[in-house]
Amino acid sequence: MKHLYEYDDEEIKSMMTDLEGVGHGQMKGWLISCIFEGYHNAADGTAYVSIGAENSREAMSLFANLIGDIYSIDDDLLKKALDETGIDNFGLLGKNIFSLDSGSDDDSPFIFNVWEGLTPISKKSYIAERGTGNILYTMEELKKEFTNVEAILRANKKGNYDA
Repeated sequence: MKHLYEYDDEEIKSMMTDLEGVGHGQMKGWLISCIFEGYHNAADGTAYVSIGAENSREAMSLFANLIGDIYSIDDDLLKKALDETGIDNFGLLGKNIFSLDSGSDDDSPFIFNVWEGLTPISKKSYIAERGTGNILYTMEELKKEFTNVEAILRANKKGNYDA
């Protein structure tokens, strides 16, 4: 058996890909700033939603369930909206959920920034939502969830998720 330093970069990348294929990959993280109309008093309903998941589809499923919990939307409708959202796009998912629920996009949450590439501290999938009444407190809480949140936010002031 070789020591890790004896492998070249391509061999290490190949081994990591093999581990991800059997469910032992690195957790991935997203941070979404969005508005949940009438849900928060602070900053007109603005909230930060942090997600840690194995892949983007799992993250979208967690986000759909959060929207369903906040607005009391049926699980079958959430599943249908996820199925109809063929690409990994949190904003499109929100619009699909609300258009299926009400037949209109008028009361859909407006998602205005999404950051990806965050490294969750947790080894289990999760979703957390918080208001922005005190942005300093919110940042301290986010630092407890992601190892690189400050660097990602400083480098990408308006999000870095293109889908």
